[in-house]
Amino acid sequence: MKYAVVNRYVLKIVPVEARRILDVGCGSGLLGGEIKRLRNCEVIGITLSESEAQEASKFLDKILVCDLNKYDPGELGKFDCVLCSHVLEHLYYPKRLLELLRNNLNDHGLLIIALPNVVYWQQRLEFLKGKFRYTNEGLLDYTHMRFFDYQTALELIQDAGYKVLSKFFDGHFPLPVIRNLSKSLAYIVDKTAIKVAPGLFTRQFIFVAQVDTRSKVNQQLDS
Repeated sequence: MKYAVVNRYVLKIVPVEARRILDVGCGSGLLGGEIKRLRNCEVIGITLSESEAQEASKFLDKILVCDLNKYDPGELGKFDCVLCSHVLEHLYYPKRLLELLRNNLNDHGLLIIALPNVVYWQQRLEFLKGKFRYTNEGLLDYTHMRFFDYQTALELIQDAGYKVLSKFFDGHFPLPVIRNLSKSLAYIVDKTAIKVAPGLFTRQFIFVAQVDTRSKVNQQLDS
């Protein structure tokens, strides 16, 4: 299955000044291609799929085909920004990759991570019905190896030696009728609901992080 979508929430927060970007799990290269269209930069992508790599080569500067469960990206050098948009949940040991990626970030480089929320309200309804069904895409994609809620997503990043600078929540409150009648009211309700209960109404979490030089993980590496 090809991953061919632009994560607009991630796209909006990629630093304008970033000139060298690593897109980990680049899929068909649409996100990186959109970044390159909007600014002058180099984007290198990593994917597991040969077919995705062929598609991504139309948009990105360089593509690597490898298994992220085993690959060490250190050879790629330093980047101003590293993107991990809906890729970590596909790995057996996502913390391992995040630890390795610390070596790919410049002194002020940013790591942007997007992770799906497995306890989003729609999925909770399915659980209440007694259903746990893998699908071809979505929260229970059959290629997902790991599942996260807000707390475990945050802990993953911090335990890998990063400090979270900011976080964003993409989701909505169930308002099928009101949403059609008043988009402005629906927007206000969505924002309020996500602020009050992000773990319930958020479909994906987006984190912006930097290497935490004060963390025990990084102190052990330096010693």
